[in-house]
Amino acid sequence: MPFHERNKNAGEFKHWPVSIEATYLYTAGVGGARFFEALQKDGKILATECKGCAIEYLPPRIYCERCFADLSESWHEVAPSGVIAGFTVMRSGLDGKRLEKPEVRALVRLGKGTGALIHRVLADPAKVAVGAKVKAKLKAKGQRKGNILDIEGFELAI
Repeated sequence: MPFHERNKNAGEFKHWPVSIEATYLYTAGVGGARFFEALQKDGKILATECKGCAIEYLPPRIYCERCFADLSESWHEVAPSGVIAGFTVMRSGLDGKRLEKPEVRALVRLGKGTGALIHRVLADPAKVAVGAKVKAKLKAKGQRKGNILDIEGFELAI
């Protein structure tokens, strides 16, 4: 039967009642690998910047998503301090179970303010506000593994 004709005989459809396990491997890519390596080895947060579009990418990109410019020469360190642009208070964990105490997740703007990270805020939810200044708290060098959790979270700057 040609593909454009409709099948009216349900008996022609086949079904195999099996379970297929699939393992997905997510790679950080070239930009992500460099970002996480700098975080792990040097405790530095890196970004890239497109001068033509005036956009700082954090997490970094290897090309500008607007004009497709090569950003391989624009890598730079950003300060570990920033501002909370938005936040939410979690009362349930990812498994749906109630947390012993509420946790805060925030969009933290670093650098020139066009790039941001979503991460934990290590503070009482009642003290967190949009516009609050925060600073990244990194794990000790020997405990870093080259992933986003090398940043334990962001602490309120006093």
